[in-house]
Amino acid sequence: MSAVLRLLLSLALGVAAGSGVLRLLHGEDLDVSTRVGPVEPGDRVRDAVAGVADDRVHVSADGRAMLDEEGEAAVAAALAERDLPVHVVVWRHSMDAGYDHYIEAAEQIVAELDEPSLVVLWQGPEDSHAEATEGWTAVYRTDETGSVSPEPDYLGDARKRLLEWIEQLPDEPLRRLDD
Repeated sequence: MSAVLRLLLSLALGVAAGSGVLRLLHGEDLDVSTRVGPVEPGDRVRDAVAGVADDRVHVSADGRAMLDEEGEAAVAAALAERDLPVHVVVWRHSMDAGYDHYIEAAEQIVAELDEPSLVVLWQGPEDSHAEATEGWTAVYRTDETGSVSPEPDYLGDARKRLLEWIEQLPDEPLRRLDD
């Protein structure tokens, strides 16, 4: 190892150690995992939570091309007819929406709801995710082959696929984990 490389490595280690000592002297906790909590929901998630409050369906402006107003009304009517604890959010996938992964967005949405719920996040014909309230699990009816459909099929039209998925849900699609 060259002398310059050793000097740079020593300098970097010294800075890191010095930073840690200063943080300890100032009473800062070095264990990052104890300081990192759940990310507060951003505007996009709060808008979705407010949007599902009325009819259990929220379609953002960027999701309107995937599910028009007529399709939204049909999905809302299907949920209301069966009185399912299911909420549907339709929006385009975003890397700059205030969460690290779309699953985190679904978790944030379901955590903000006042009742045990199953939230379906539809982000396009190749991207959907279903998330149940913490402490609950989703229960899915199986077809004749025994396979389970835990979320809407990716391929196809949002209205059609969401309606098919809602239709296949059992009357009680949530169960407490401790049951």
